[in-house]
Amino acid sequence: MPLAIPKPKKKKKKKYSMKKADILFSLLVRSRGKCQAKGLDRVDCKGRLECAHIISRSHKLTRFDEMNALCLCAKHHFYYTNRPHKWFWDFIPKKFPKNYKYLLPLKNKLVHSTDFEAISIDLQDRLDKIE
Repeated sequence: MPLAIPKPKKKKKKKYSMKKADILFSLLVRSRGKCQAKGLDRVDCKGRLECAHIISRSHKLTRFDEMNALCLCAKHHFYYTNRPHKWFWDFIPKKFPKNYKYLLPLKNKLVHSTDFEAISIDLQDRLDKIE
């Protein structure tokens, strides 16, 4: 009786594709080159630039949407990560009203599947145009 050769697991491929898309998206957002919160609050900028999602990146519909991300220094990112209520209901509506109005109706919509490979290709193309 021949041995059954196991097929590669789809989960691993999907996880790899999602991680790749996350890295490319972060590079795209950080290419803005400065902390977008600098001077908008009382937090002093400090640290490397990071990609900060307005709505959690666990929300697949807006995970790779540039309207859902800001380029923040590490200190701002840490500060608002630990104050999510202040972030979404105070800081974002006042300082980034276009993003807030765009994201509010998407906040509770669900997505059942995402093609991370296609997203990665699109993000790489957009990054190549910047460089």
